Amino acid sequence: MKQNQLCHQGVVVSSTPQMISVQVVTQAACTSCDAKSACNFIEMEKRIIEVPNKTGQDISPGSHVVVAISQTLGLKAVLLVYLAPFLLVVLGLFTLTAVTGSELISGLFSLALLLPYYGILFLFKNRLKKEFWFEIRSP
Repeated sequence: MKQNQLCHQGVVVSSTPQMISVQVVTQAACTSCDAKSACNFIEMEKRIIEVPNKTGQDISPGSHVVVAISQTLGLKAVLLVYLAPFLLVVLGLFTLTAVTGSELISGLFSLALLLPYYGILFLFKNRLKKEFWFEIRSP
């Protein structure tokens, strides 16, 4: 495992010459807590990650693999999906409150700013898929 990569173990769900689909189980950080048996907050979510089969790997469904992405791309994804929208809402809220004086209107409009933001991300999804690439390797 390379030090500058984020890795998750998963199971191959399907494989074609063009695309490999891997099911990854993500867990909340609290799953390693000693008090998890008394807590109902444990979150486990199964996600399917589609990885382009650029190297022509012949991986059969059911195989255990490691899906990796560079740490830089992972941080960039967090910035695009979480941090930028948060800043957009907060800046919109403060700016609109100063202009309108109404917290209700400012709050609604600042949340409405997310629609064009995520719409733009949706329009550029094919470009983003090319930029955010995963690699598959054996565990």
